[in-house]
This record gives sequence, C-alpha cells and structure tokens, in this order.
Amino acid sequence: MSINNVNSHRNKKINKQLKEKGLIALGEKSNRLHNAKWAHGGHYVEAEEPLRSGWQKTFSLREDIRGRKDFKHIQSILSKINTVAVCKTKDFKRKNWKTGEMEDIPHEPKDLTEKQWLELPLSERRFFAVKTKMKVTPYGSFLVTSYVFSYPWMLVPKVKPHYLTHFLMLDADLESEIARTDNKINVENLRPKINKAKGVPTSGYGRDSDSPKKHRAQNKLLKELNEEE
Repeated sequence: MSINNVNSHRNKKINKQLKEKGLIALGEKSNRLHNAKWAHGGHYVEAEEPLRSGWQKTFSLREDIRGRKDFKHIQSILSKINTVAVCKTKDFKRKNWKTGEMEDIPHEPKDLTEKQWLELPLSERRFFAVKTKMKVTPYGSFLVTSYVFSYPWMLVPKVKPHYLTHFLMLDADLESEIARTDNKINVENLRPKINKAKGVPTSGYGRDSDSPKKHRAQNKLLKELNEEE
C-alpha cells in the first residue's frame, strides 16, 4: 500500500472518529439540557381550564373476575402495575420513521423490581413470575431481574380523553437552547446515529450493537470526550 493510500485511510479514520465524537457530544448536550429542565427549569402551575390533549389508555380489571375471593388483592396489584399511554389519535398508533409504517404504541403493565416485589404482601407476590434478561450497554452486559404479572388476561384496556391540568413554567433561555438542539437532532434525524456512536441498542429501530470490539472502540471515544471536557 502506498504512502498516499495509508494517509488517506488514516484521515478517513480520524474524520470518522471526530464525527462520532461530535454526535456523542450533541447527545450529551441534549441530555444535560433536558435534565436541567426537569431538575431546575421551573415549577408546575395549574391551568385555568383543563386543556384537551388527545387520548389516554390505562388498564382496568375484567368484569367477570370481580366475584373472585382474591379480587381485592388483584385490585391492589393493579394500582402498582398500571401504566398510562397517551396519543393524539384514538387508535394509539405512531409512525415508525425508519420503515414509514404505522405501528401500535406499546402499552404493557409495569414490571416490578425485586425490591418492589419484596415489598408486596405474600398474598400478592404469588401473582408474579420472575423474568431475567441480558442488558447490553457500552460498558458491559449484565442480567436484569424483574417480576411480571402472570395473569395479563385479567386486564383490559380503558381509553378516555386526556387533559392537561398543569403546565411547567420554564426559563426562556433554557427552552430556546433545548429547542435549537432538539431541532437539529430531529431535522437531521441524528438520534439513530448518536445511539450508534454511543453503542446504545435501538430496540427495533435499528441494529443492536453488541460487538465487544465495537464496544471497546466506543468506550475509548467516550473516555476521550470526557477527558476533553
């Protein structure tokens, strides 16, 4: 290989690393701004009138289980695992910008951590099953244990109008900077590239990055970026 080809290959590698560093820095900036927004950005004020904002979906219990002797236990469990999904449209679908297809917005009961499960009375623990899965991060892989409600057939979705009753009063300069940063990420569709540069699995919106070699390279970039700050 000639000297020119070696230099060209080296320059491409350097440019790629610089680009990835820039993407990681942009993603970190977005995270810092949003953390500042919720931690120090302002306070909630009650709206003069509730503002209609799409639809919300929760879980309720089926009518045919209300006669069970353990109904009160199941009702208590529902209060701990219920979740809320919000959507502008009643069909609860969203567009997958990668495929261009409409897909259902996920809505599942909440899984409990081991600590939350241990805090349940014994009469309620038996309604759960243990689940373990491997979680992959840029810093390594580890097993995560959670507890899943074993009787999802007892739950039915309940849809009703969603209203905003409180609004967050925020610092104008902070909001402006968040808008500029998020606009750049959204308009240029940089989120998948940022996740790829950081080695974050994309859960169906791209290919998971679980190569140890790639993780080592990404960890090196993150370390270099932190040293520069």
